[in-house]
Amino acid sequence: MTSSREAPRSAAGPTERSADEVYRQIWRELQVFRDRLGLLAQSDERDAATADHVLPAVNNDPHKRQLLSKVAADIYALRRRRNRHLPLHLVGEPAWDLLLSFFMEPSRSQTVGNACIAADVPTTTALRWITLLEQDGILTRSSAREDRRMVVLTLTDKGGLMMEECLGSMLSP
Repeated sequence: MTSSREAPRSAAGPTERSADEVYRQIWRELQVFRDRLGLLAQSDERDAATADHVLPAVNNDPHKRQLLSKVAADIYALRRRRNRHLPLHLVGEPAWDLLLSFFMEPSRSQTVGNACIAADVPTTTALRWITLLEQDGILTRSSAREDRRMVVLTLTDKGGLMMEECLGSMLSP
């Protein structure tokens, strides 16, 4: 989701840095982040014994779930920073942004409106991707308890496991 503290993306004009410089900086930040998370994961004896992933699927382990949620939030924030420098049509991935936004939320639920904002694309595009994720069994749609007119989307167990495995494998050496 776009923070009010972030500068809006300019529609035209040259950027101060080239795309290669931005990618190099993002890569360096991801490497530092990955190294820090690797050290955290290795401090846990259960994780140090695994060969396949630095952070395997969380299997209801709140510490790992919290750590992977932080990974999702950091990746999402890096993507928003990248989008301030590069044209969105070159780097946009609405489904990935949606999945990150759901995974980093503790409840794994949000309104359709908030999900559209999180996708950082026009509403019609976000709704199209939400429908595809719902058809694949990754998101479910329901009415909000407090206001039946409001629609809430929730990351399914299948979607949560998929994101855990994906984020865990991204952190593996």
